[in-house]
Amino acid sequence: MGGLYRKLLYDMKLRHKLLLSYLVLIVIPLGLFQWLASDKMSGLLEQHVHYAARHGFEQTYAFLSYKLAKMAETTDVIVVNDSVIQAMEADPKQPGVDRQLDDYTSLKQFLRALQNKDVARVALYVPEGLIYSSDHENFYPLDPNADSECLRKMNAEKMTYLWCTPSELGYETGTSDGHLYLTRYIRHSYNYLLPAARVNLEIDNATVLAILSGANVVKDSVSYLVSSDGKAVVSSNPGAASGIRLPALRAPDPDAGSASANVGDYFVLYHAVPSSQWTMVTAIPLQQIVSESAKLKYDLYMWVVVIATVAYLLAVWLAHSMTRRISQLVRRLRNIEKGGLISLSRMGGKDEIGELVQTYNLMLERIDRMNREQFKLGQEVKNAELKALQAQINPHFLYNTLDLINWMADRGMQHDIQRVVKSLSRFYKLSLNSGRDLITIRDELRHISFYMDIQNMRFEHKISFHIDVDEEAMACIIPKITLQPIVENAIYHGILERPQRTGSIRVSGTRRGRELILAVEDDGAGMDEERLSKLNGGEACVSRASGSGYGIRNVRLRIEQFFGPPYGLVYRSEPGTGTRAEIHIPAVLPGEMTES
Repeated sequence: MGGLYRKLLYDMKLRHKLLLSYLVLIVIPLGLFQWLASDKMSGLLEQHVHYAARHGFEQTYAFLSYKLAKMAETTDVIVVNDSVIQAMEADPKQPGVDRQLDDYTSLKQFLRALQNKDVARVALYVPEGLIYSSDHENFYPLDPNADSECLRKMNAEKMTYLWCTPSELGYETGTSDGHLYLTRYIRHSYNYLLPAARVNLEIDNATVLAILSGANVVKDSVSYLVSSDGKAVVSSNPGAASGIRLPALRAPDPDAGSASANVGDYFVLYHAVPSSQWTMVTAIPLQQIVSESAKLKYDLYMWVVVIATVAYLLAVWLAHSMTRRISQLVRRLRNIEKGGLISLSRMGGKDEIGELVQTYNLMLERIDRMNREQFKLGQEVKNAELKALQAQINPHFLYNTLDLINWMADRGMQHDIQRVVKSLSRFYKLSLNSGRDLITIRDELRHISFYMDIQNMRFEHKISFHIDVDEEAMACIIPKITLQPIVENAIYHGILERPQRTGSIRVSGTRRGRELILAVEDDGAGMDEERLSKLNGGEACVSRASGSGYGIRNVRLRIEQFFGPPYGLVYRSEPGTGTRAEIHIPAVLPGEMTES
């Protein structure tokens, strides 16, 4: 075991040894401390969130109960008012119309005076015989036989008043939506068991909602009132409230205090609202309760990561400063195996490492000088070979064209002779290009157009020729006489090998970022796998009729000479379906590249 440990330690690089000591002495103890501290603090934070939620709920519940009680006290003023009692106890058949109108005016002013920002409306349900019982603003006819859930509960439990929803009072859906009601009877002074009238105190849901919102001390929590049948009466978020089911959670006794429970994904606080069939509920997503502690853990972990990263960078810098010269020398020596000859900058120090660096730089200078001499010699040999190949290509086309002119002269086709000679002169003018090896795509397309004019005269216009090159590619440069050998190959090895000896050739081109793709497609006879492999492998498949195989090899070699890998020429073909030749070169504009 000791030998294995010693071997691992000796084989490890010096920089890694320094970083390993940093890991053992700093990062591991720091991570352990953070893990212990974050768990402890997370528990304290969760307790704090629970306390804040309960405190906010209790305060909101107390304020809601207080506001509802204060509103209920408004009805005390009504039920003990002598004018109200006398008007309600009067026989509708006895008082005259004038008396009833006086009562109506005074009562209406009285009821409107009780309305404020909390109380939206006060309504009296009066004996049906009174002429103002159908006012439908502050007065409605009293139905002695009226029956609703709210009235039944109030009578059964002998309650002074009761808060109810519109549905609990038996109102039709939509007629009183958005309001809550306090209902209370005005009893006869001579028979307390008989109701003389009924008071309805109407408040807007928004008033209650504004109070309930105070309990939402935790993000994404929802506070609402729920009725005895489990329906949300008022909610700060109706969509969330409808998704929370509260089975057996209603506290029947308002004096019993609030209760709590986990319901699904929520922590729920609830308390019965006095003098109502409602329960106040605040539902807090459990995720939010733990989110604060999770955030604390995340922040602590982030601080650990930041501190560890800074310490790591400092350790790397220190290790690098101590091992920099050795690492640079090792990397440069490895690059020599891959053909990279990069010298080291002068570094201070007269120790053994400094002497090694100096010897390494002297060795590279000698190797680099020898490589440049060898490369220069190789370029001269390659240029001579390419020029010889090009010299072999052009005479074939010139000979065939002169033979065509001679044939036309024998038949007196002077106009066609002029056209051939004109195309031939333009063809060779572009071929010469003032001795330059690079030409624009636009001029290269003109060059093959002149070539196709001559070939079509020779082959009786049996070849359809099309050019479809993007305008943005026209200004890019290409080695001259690149497309002509490929088009010639398409004629002789594609179209003329078909039984009909007719067909079409299409030249297309597009620019894709910094790359230019030119394609020459024909619908000729195509090639078998063996012939295609030879073309893509760089072999010259020479045609007896044209010698075009030399031209294809010339194109491939010149692209490699000018641009290097990964650019070049690729053929794709299947017998009977035609051939596609693709040229991949960099998209270079004139002036961006110097000719060698």
